[in-house]
Amino acid sequence: MQVLSDLHLYPRKHRWTTLWLRTDNYQSTNKAEQTLYRCSVNSYPRFNRMSPNQAIGNPTKQDSSEDKWSSYWSGNRIAACMEAADGNYNRVISQHWLAFFSSLPTNSRILDLATGNGAVLHFAIDAARIQHKHLQLLGVDLAEIDPWSHLDRNQLKQLAPNFLPRINIESLPFANAMFDCVVSQFGAEYADLETMTNEAMRVLKPGGKLNWICHCDNSVVYANTVREISDTHYMLEQAAVTDHLQNIIKRQVKNGQFIPDSHRQTLHTPERKAMVQSLQGCFTRLRKYDKPAEILDVAIQNLAYIYQHREAHTPALVLEKIQQIHDELVFFAERLQALVNSAITTERQQQLDQLFLAGNMQDIQHQPVRKPDGSIVGTYISANRPLP
Repeated sequence: MQVLSDLHLYPRKHRWTTLWLRTDNYQSTNKAEQTLYRCSVNSYPRFNRMSPNQAIGNPTKQDSSEDKWSSYWSGNRIAACMEAADGNYNRVISQHWLAFFSSLPTNSRILDLATGNGAVLHFAIDAARIQHKHLQLLGVDLAEIDPWSHLDRNQLKQLAPNFLPRINIESLPFANAMFDCVVSQFGAEYADLETMTNEAMRVLKPGGKLNWICHCDNSVVYANTVREISDTHYMLEQAAVTDHLQNIIKRQVKNGQFIPDSHRQTLHTPERKAMVQSLQGCFTRLRKYDKPAEILDVAIQNLAYIYQHREAHTPALVLEKIQQIHDELVFFAERLQALVNSAITTERQQQLDQLFLAGNMQDIQHQPVRKPDGSIVGTYISANRPLP
């Protein structure tokens, strides 16, 4: 049996199937309970056997935003917004960066703002390898990042990019005119736009280039994010699924019922009824979508699993794992809300244009990032500092 300490939320390819979640010989005659257990799950293993350091992390309400992002990036992921992206999305993004980095002269010095685990610099490495040229790469992030733990060291050692954690991109610790390029992918827009842009222009050499891909409020990513925020709030607040599961466990402990096969003893309690309705509501809501948010899909499956096997573990451990899932969902909602708040709107684009003009930048461009089907997934923003 999978132990609860192995349960972590993790992204994986989505595919619906139907199977019974119970693994013991007990079969309830209660239709509500049968409906609960016959739920949509993935045909791949539902729970990933990761060490705690590899898991998505356990952010709590007391963690700072930087600490939560540090925990997030400690997972084995390259980019925050491309985990569940389809192939066309990834291809459009990669083609842009490969073309851009291929156009740069050898020995160009590149600064990547809000680098995360180095997704953009990974494309720079590919372009340099293809063209047999050298690029000087530096990525900075406010979080405690360690991309070397997740990227291919054999590939990285060719260019040896540097990564600096705990760097505020609104106050860069670099001299003026130090970089040939300042790039960013779904990161720069999260900072204060005016302060960050002025800093980026300050460290840019004459003849240097700014090239960013940012979230925008007319993209499918933005629309999906708004929907996923609503789904997460439903799970945490309206359905209150983690609260109901904790309540049923606390009632069992109080009544001395936290023993094997205590399902029968809790069939008719109000806590169990509320918990079943909550889980059913969450499953029903997620099944409306062809591709629901993977973290929500996995979270609800993990909670159903915990409910089934709760008596096989100590109450303290069960409650701890429920709280962990709750906290990860809270951070997920916060991360999504930050995307919505920072997306480039018409007003913010006009603000950027004004900042570029005030900084004597030229060739200012902004255009949508489109998939082959025409849907928008972001916006390209670029500007050049002229030579003296």
